[in-house]
Amino acid sequence: MKLNIGCGPSFEGDVRVDTRRTKAVNLIADAHFLPFKGESFSEVICTEVLEHVESPIKVLKEIKGVMRKNGFVLLTVPNLTELRRILSIAKNPLRVRHIKTDHKQGWDAIEFSRLAFQVGLRVVKIDWTDWYGRTRMKEKFKFLNPLLKRILPKPLYYTHMKIICQK
Repeated sequence: MKLNIGCGPSFEGDVRVDTRRTKAVNLIADAHFLPFKGESFSEVICTEVLEHVESPIKVLKEIKGVMRKNGFVLLTVPNLTELRRILSIAKNPLRVRHIKTDHKQGWDAIEFSRLAFQVGLRVVKIDWTDWYGRTRMKEKFKFLNPLLKRILPKPLYYTHMKIICQK
């Protein structure tokens, strides 16, 4: 069975959990206190959730608890090493982009690997992606994207990290 934590409008997963009701949600629950027996799911999806919670360690422990042995969790979080983010901070450290977001924390690949290790999850793969797509983003120099995509390493170009961990 597949669990989707913070599913929002997505119908992916057999059990779809969120803190607010949508058509896709079959259970309202807090990710800090998952109401399932241990080792109930072989796969867990948790996209764009961890940066919003009070305690990502507690949430990851809950995820690990409901995962079967050798189960996988797919997570996505914003990429703090994106070049545009770094340049924005370097240009004006007091005016950080997207300051009004409800993100409570963030990670780069190394720090996220540490976080996963602390709760007993093994990072199997980290990849980078544009979660919301570049075409919808408001960027001053969009015409440079094809060039930047070719010359920059993925951790500097893409806006989000896609992480697969195993129990």
